[in-house]
Amino acid sequence: MKAEFIFGAFILSAAASPGAETVDRIAAVVNDALVLESEFRIADARAEKVAAAFAAASGRPAPKKWTSENSFETLGGLMRDALLSQIARANGIEVSMEEVDARIEDLRKQNGISSDAEFRSELAKQGTSIGELREQWRKKIRDYKLVQREVRSRIPDPSD
Repeated sequence: MKAEFIFGAFILSAAASPGAETVDRIAAVVNDALVLESEFRIADARAEKVAAAFAAASGRPAPKKWTSENSFETLGGLMRDALLSQIARANGIEVSMEEVDARIEDLRKQNGISSDAEFRSELAKQGTSIGELREQWRKKIRDYKLVQREVRSRIPDPSD
């Protein structure tokens, strides 16, 4: 309680200081998690770049203009991710780096990519990095585990 008060007082004094600089803004609040405007801007720019890369790979023209509707979908995705993260954490669902690395290795094999340099080059063409890919797969595996847990809890045990 005391730490919260001190922290709150610090925030208020910083906000009231003349010439105070805004470091970041809050784009959304999801229970106890914040989605910062900087996270949103990065995710939105990445989504626009990925959309253009997929369009180019499929031979279609890239979207002419990234609209507020596209940005709204990006923000919704960040909010959904924050909520799923909270639910997974509350249910003790964790994803190890070994699980993520195994899935990425499967992905490399499925695409016939043997060298690390070639893999990184292909990722760069799609507008992503190995770190971003790892984070995407960590979230996908987490979501899969969460869905599996929910589905299994609803299927009756045949031995009952």
